This record gives sequence, C-alpha cells and structure tokens, in this order.
Amino acid sequence: TDLTRTLPIASLDGGLYFERDTQVGGGHYIQTLEPRLYYLYVPYRDQSALPVFDTGTYDFSFGQLFRTNRFTGADRVGDANRLSTALTTRLLRQDDGAEVLSASIGEIFYFQDRRVTLPGLVQDTATRSSVVAGANARLGRAWYLSGDVQWDPTLHQTDLGAARLQYHPDRDRVLNLGYSYQRDFLETADASFMWPLTRRWHGFARWQYSLRDERTQEQLVGVQYDSCCWGLRLLSRRYINNVSGDSNKAIYLELELKGLASLGSRSTISTLLERGILGFDASAN
Repeated sequence: TDLTRTLPIASLDGGLYFERDTQVGGGHYIQTLEPRLYYLYVPYRDQSALPVFDTGTYDFSFGQLFRTNRFTGADRVGDANRLSTALTTRLLRQDDGAEVLSASIGEIFYFQDRRVTLPGLVQDTATRSSVVAGANARLGRAWYLSGDVQWDPTLHQTDLGAARLQYHPDRDRVLNLGYSYQRDFLETADASFMWPLTRRWHGFARWQYSLRDERTQEQLVGVQYDSCCWGLRLLSRRYINNVSGDSNKAIYLELELKGLASLGSRSTISTLLERGILGFDASAN
C-alpha cells in the first residue's frame, strides 16, 4: 500500500518590544515588555492508516505555545486552528546587558477540536490550554533561582510546578536544591552537588526523594580524579525502577586516557551525572 500525506501549514507570528530605564536597589537596569501573538492553522487530514513508529505527544510547556506540531515524531501531523498569547519581561543590567531576571506567561486558545490523535488517546476538545508561567532570576554573582507553574483555568488547580535554587560560582563547584510537583502523580524534593575535595579529587552526589511515597527514588554518590594525562570516575547508584517500588543498585567505573580514548561506561556515567546534577559538564572535566 502506498500511503501519502500532503498538508499545508500556515502561521503568523508577531510581537512588540518595549523597554524603559529603571532602578532596583540602587542599580541601573533596562526593563523590557514583550507581548507576542502566534496563530497556527493546519487542516485536518485522516492519518489513521499511517503506522506509528516513534511518535508521542510533548509535555505541555511554554515552548509548546509556538510549535507547529503537537506530536514528537513524523508519524502524525496535528490539525490546528489556534492562537497562542504570551508575555515576557526581562531585567537587564545597563552597564553590560546581563540578564538578571526574566519572567514569561502564556496560553493557547483553540478555535476547533483536535481530531488527529494517536492510538489509545481521546480527542482533545478543550477550548483553551493550561496557563504556563516561568521565571529565572540571578541573585548575586553565583546564585540562581528559577520556577515554573502550569495552571488549569477550567478546574482552577495547579497541574505542574517546579522550583530550583542553584549555587554555581565556577565550573568545579555547583549545589542544587529543587522541588517538583505533578498533580495526582508525583511530588519530589531533590538535592545534588559537585565539589572539590582536594586539588585533583572531586566529590559529587544526588538525592531525589518522593514526598508523595515517602521514599528515596534515586541516590548517586561518587568521586572523580583528574590529572593532566588521565582521569577516573567511580559512581554508585541506587534507584527505583518500577511502580512496585523495587530498587536496583549499580556501580560504574570509568578510566579516561586524555587525548586518546575512554575505557568503561563513559557515556552512561556522563549521562547520569549531567541529567542528575544541573550544571555538571562532563566535557569540562
């Protein structure tokens, strides 16, 4: 069977940019105000005969307001007749242009039901999306605070929420504290760090705790040695691997001969550390 699909996509994106001089705590700043409207139209085409290989749906976020396709893969192209509205404000230092604060809020208004779906999913008939908002602030030279929230205007309740505090004075030192919430699903607290122990040794760890289930979800502890010619990482991991609460334990060892190659689970260790410790950069160590 020869299956084809041809779909036109039309979008209109427009925004305005306002700025003013302001003073905060004796400092001189530029404050911006950036409203944005994004209209998207994609006509409906029946795609139920097309197989689904690697396509899913995106988690709703601020970036989702401006995507042309609500599906992650090419097996489905979503129909759309919608208007995204967003507002962003920033606070920039006048002397060097550095951003010390940014905040955004946005929502989608739908003018028709979304008829294209994936197998097993129901048709989306909501007339508006959740309201998504986020903010990032730089508190001094090395402190950073950020947060996100997703609020359902129909049910008048919070669907998602997250807050993060980071201390990151240089590439060798980072400390993170975090909190995440997803309604009826999870509520977690998270702490992680990487810190020098001596001139060549670094320690790192991550602890993620489920406040909803009252148990540790993931625990990472390890050390790293660096010299001019070689490096060594030793990592211990304990984590929950299914809904029944069963846990796994693993130990990883990586030996790197700098300038040549790596022996061991380099990609696994690097992925675990970069995913688990915000601000950790494996390529810089």
